[in-house]
Amino acid sequence: MSPSSEGGRTYYSFEGVPYARQPVGELRFRRPLPAEPWEGTLDATDRILCPQTQAILEMAVLGREDCLVLNVYTPELPPPEEEDEEGAGEGEGEGGGAGFQGRAVMVYIHGGGFFFGSGEENRPNFAMDHDIVRTVLLRAVPPPRRDF
Repeated sequence: MSPSSEGGRTYYSFEGVPYARQPVGELRFRRPLPAEPWEGTLDATDRILCPQTQAILEMAVLGREDCLVLNVYTPELPPPEEEDEEGAGEGEGEGGGAGFQGRAVMVYIHGGGFFFGSGEENRPNFAMDHDIVRTVLLRAVPPPRRDF
């Protein structure tokens, strides 16, 4: 079932798209490294909750440590690019096919002081009634700074 906006408009969601390598094992408490490329089509249907404590309940820790991902929501997809005589896609480097360029992009970073809250608390339902691409940045608790 496809999600729909407040006004009933169907939209597309891509959840769990990596933007950096996951901070686990040897990478734990280090600066993030660029995400590794994937082959084929990425399964972008994985809703992720970053680690946080639920002090109100009983100091339980919820979520996954490997959560350096983006969730991207859009009311429509760009049209497939047609290949020209040279084999290059039409509109390459310009943001997709005709009619899709110039979309506003809203970036949301949830609050909560690393104790509560998530990208799930503010769903894109209202924004999808407009021609906006909404991106939610999920992140793990950063390591303490030692370079100040």
